[in-house]
Amino acid sequence: MAIDVWAFNIFTSGAAPAPEDLTVDACRETYSWYVELATKLEQWGLDGVFYAEHHFNPIFIAPSPQLVVASVAARTSKLRLGIMGSVLPLHDGRRFLEECAMLDMLSGGRFEIGIGPGAGDDEAVQAGLPAEHIRPRYYSAADLLEKGLAGPYVTHRDEFHDLVDVPIVPRLQGSPARPVWTTIMSASSAQWAARRGWRICTGWLPRPFAAQISEAYRVAACEAGTPSGPEMLALRRRVFVAPSDAEARELAEAAADLTQLGVLRQGEAADPNVAAMLSHPDDYLIGAPATVAEQIIEQCREGGFGTFAAWCDYAAFTRDAVARSYELLGTQVAPVVRSAALEQASV
Repeated sequence: MAIDVWAFNIFTSGAAPAPEDLTVDACRETYSWYVELATKLEQWGLDGVFYAEHHFNPIFIAPSPQLVVASVAARTSKLRLGIMGSVLPLHDGRRFLEECAMLDMLSGGRFEIGIGPGAGDDEAVQAGLPAEHIRPRYYSAADLLEKGLAGPYVTHRDEFHDLVDVPIVPRLQGSPARPVWTTIMSASSAQWAARRGWRICTGWLPRPFAAQISEAYRVAACEAGTPSGPEMLALRRRVFVAPSDAEARELAEAAADLTQLGVLRQGEAADPNVAAMLSHPDDYLIGAPATVAEQIIEQCREGGFGTFAAWCDYAAFTRDAVARSYELLGTQVAPVVRSAALEQASV
């Protein structure tokens, strides 16, 4: 099967050191620029765009990416739209179902649900939640989401929800072609998603670890009788493309990597080993179109990933440099990547 190539955006405002330094004009410019960028991503031939959700962060200003999805849906016609991922412990589970259903309607069926537990304990604590509630709330809301996809009425009673025969209006349309995406960093999380028949997306990890996670997913899916092909697996990497390898390296080395400035203070998990992986070279794909295409194909083949998400705004690049990187990705890298054969791994 062909490898799909998506953009991954996190609404980079710049290197503001504190929330009070983020101006109204900077926020407006950031959101307007990313909405306009999405229309170009469609023109350049990318398959879709994933938006991140993060809170209390003056550099990655992404507290409600659903609003951007709605805006972009009105300006595009083919580009698939997803959130990778909605921080489910911070959402009201019922309202999350309703919002996803509306985005599905507004996008003409192009919206793809993506969920995750969030960027560490501090994010939840700042939102007023006990740290020990993060995982239980996540799993509870995931159970509710599964029920919402199965039928128009949901009953879900536990420590966090008390819903009895509640209608979800509009109806949340589940589709075998569009299972829920989950952000994962471990084999156990991959197995959890596989048993539900949900897709996974991983990033940051060194190549051997990413391949091990995808293998754990396939084994669990095979045991559960759920789909296990490449279409169920995605890999996100930090990517920067320029006309030549030399220029790409020069610009990437000169631009501060915003993740290395402590922007994601907890990384995407509380585990200190994960934080150490934030600078691992396997997560950087930098070079001319041919170089980056070769790297994408190689890593996707290693892990059997059928979707690749390119994060080109990970550093303090100029807006023009980010746009050019995505243009080269869509017009020169993606066609080569799609033409590469990706065999379905056996378990």
